[in-house]
Amino acid sequence: MQPLVRAAIVAAALAAVTRAAQWAVPAKHPDDPSRAAASSAARLHSLCPPGTLPDDNVCIPVPAAEPSQQPAPTRSPEGIPRRPDRPADYRRYRLPLALDRQGRLSGTDVHCVDLDGQTGHAEVHHVGQLVGNSVVTRHRVREAGQPREYAVVYGHLQSTAQGLRAGAIVPAGTRIGSVQAAAPDSSKLLSVRRARPGVQLDRLSAGQLLLDLYTVACDPRNAFALKAPAYNRTHTP
Repeated sequence: MQPLVRAAIVAAALAAVTRAAQWAVPAKHPDDPSRAAASSAARLHSLCPPGTLPDDNVCIPVPAAEPSQQPAPTRSPEGIPRRPDRPADYRRYRLPLALDRQGRLSGTDVHCVDLDGQTGHAEVHHVGQLVGNSVVTRHRVREAGQPREYAVVYGHLQSTAQGLRAGAIVPAGTRIGSVQAAAPDSSKLLSVRRARPGVQLDRLSAGQLLLDLYTVACDPRNAFALKAPAYNRTHTP
């Protein structure tokens, strides 16, 4: 090979190596240090393995996020409707409020009543402001052979029974409080909520009792006991 040809080949090879090195080495930014720093950080970020982040030219492990301690809230906007085997007429049930033949309030006193299938006496969970001036009682029942818990909320009370307090045992017939003669209808004065599976009502605050996360609103006629058969035969519509 002629010396001149050999020199040309060597020069071309050196030029190619120089160009490759220029591509491999990041361009410097003498007039803009921030651009140079950003370019360096981007290169390091691309080199850090998953689960790490760059910090001062070092890949630092990132701790895993803690799992949520609370289950995602579930919604039951319509609650549990009246079962088809339960009468529609509220007058056929043993309610805390007295109703006349037209289904309107006929008294001002409110008394605790046992729920259908209840085991043991009810217990007062809350006395004070909640749905207006309110009393909340907890009830344990058996439904289809399974234990369940219910909360009965007596709201918009004019007054509560003297000495009534949280933790008190309230047998059926115990006076809870009173309502005004011109009080809202019974559906606004009285609400029933069933605990979700695994939820213990005695561990909840009064406000938590009203959250769909912990309890489900249900038609009161699913929970209250029917009156004596003789009454139902006489008052069947």
